[in-house]
Amino acid sequence: MNFELFIARKIIGAKNPNSKGTRPIINIATASISLGIAVMIISLAIVTGFQNQIRNKVIGFGSHIQITSYDIVNTVESSPIAKQQKFYPHIDTVKGVKHIQYYATKAGILRTQDNIHGVILKGIGKDFDWTFFKQKMIEGDVIQLSDSSKSNGIIISKTIAQKLKLRVGDKATAHFVQDPPRARRFLVNGIYESGMEKFDNSIILEAFIYAFIGASLMLFSFSFSAINYGLQGSISVGLINVTTILLSIILTITLLYHGYGLMAIAYSLVFSGLSLSICNFLYLLFRVYKEKIVISFSLTSFIHLSKLLFFTFLGSPEELQTPS
Repeated sequence: MNFELFIARKIIGAKNPNSKGTRPIINIATASISLGIAVMIISLAIVTGFQNQIRNKVIGFGSHIQITSYDIVNTVESSPIAKQQKFYPHIDTVKGVKHIQYYATKAGILRTQDNIHGVILKGIGKDFDWTFFKQKMIEGDVIQLSDSSKSNGIIISKTIAQKLKLRVGDKATAHFVQDPPRARRFLVNGIYESGMEKFDNSIILEAFIYAFIGASLMLFSFSFSAINYGLQGSISVGLINVTTILLSIILTITLLYHGYGLMAIAYSLVFSGLSLSICNFLYLLFRVYKEKIVISFSLTSFIHLSKLLFFTFLGSPEELQTPS
């Protein structure tokens, strides 16, 4: 028999009358640990799924492997390499290679009548795989390419379209910084939305802010729960913790189902911190009212408590001794 399981069964199933007060605490602790493990498993699953989603989007925009010329200076415009290679275009017959295509990138400035925006244009050929972009298109369609003629069509992201106030069918001029300077007129064929713009611009910062607020509220709630423990309210504090964790899990799953992604965890932390603080504070008020506990304020005690909390800044170990 498992030794740990044997000890646990003896503690929980004890018939000793003196253990009646500890049995609910043990049950609450067991439930709390179980819910805590469930939260960790759900969090790991969320993070893993989020990483997979980001990786798939990055690969969709580029590829698993990119072959470029070696350049000491890391620039957007790498030196071109010859298209005539022994492996091109037959390498896609190798097991594990799904597709191969050539491309070129060039930095420039996209200008409309009223706005300008720095961009990196990616030139492609008719062998380009449109599978990823067709899933992300929100307006227009992909560019139809051929070997006989060049195309002046471009596909832009929703973010660039909003900044430059462009729609499908509008025209924009791309200016390339070179000697001599060069400009080319393009027609907007389609607009795509990948979701990466939201992630880059605000999601990480916003999630961090909410998570910080939630963690601060949870730390703040510990002061009330510590007083409640001192008033022999272990069972009540345990029930508050278990209920809050359970509701937090339900809230996280609900927000994830509605597409909140990383923000679901941040919102759940804020909810947990608020719930723990409010519930422990209300329970403390209930105990004070029911047992008619007299609350008094002493400036000396407050200063001494402050020194206990911030002794590294406000006092020294000798000053922390309780006055007789």
